[in-house]
Amino acid sequence: MTLQSTGYDKYGRVLAVVYDRNVNINLKLVEQGMAWAYRQTQSIYEQAQEQAKNRRIGLWNDARPIEPTEWRKIKGIGYPSSNDSNVVQTHKPEYSSVMSSMDCSQKLTCKDFKNYSEAARYFHQCHAKKLDGDGDNIPCNSLYDKMRKHR
Repeated sequence: MTLQSTGYDKYGRVLAVVYDRNVNINLKLVEQGMAWAYRQTQSIYEQAQEQAKNRRIGLWNDARPIEPTEWRKIKGIGYPSSNDSNVVQTHKPEYSSVMSSMDCSQKLTCKDFKNYSEAARYFHQCHAKKLDGDGDNIPCNSLYDKMRKHR
């Protein structure tokens, strides 16, 4: 693996393209619907994302995928402000005891989750289709609606 760094973003994160034997891993991830194309990126990534969307693969198989920036807003995860360039913030996600183990043998219901993020994680990782009562690929609609209201 090699990294071809293109600099840093405004938060101090390294921007790079990852290669494995001349294969652009960043592009492969976008093509397979496993990553979002960065908005200010080369058109090849945007084209790959559009193709993945059209094929409804990876995250595009979800009825309403949540963009990373939106997810961070929902979760209240922030970055240093642009005038705070010397500050490095880290965030360690906090999950309830239900989520820390992610035991798919447990048969959980929507009442077992404290928020939509936990329900969605369990739903996708454990293929818990029973959490999706109306078949829209969104588990625990009441938690989803609650999350959307608090944006």
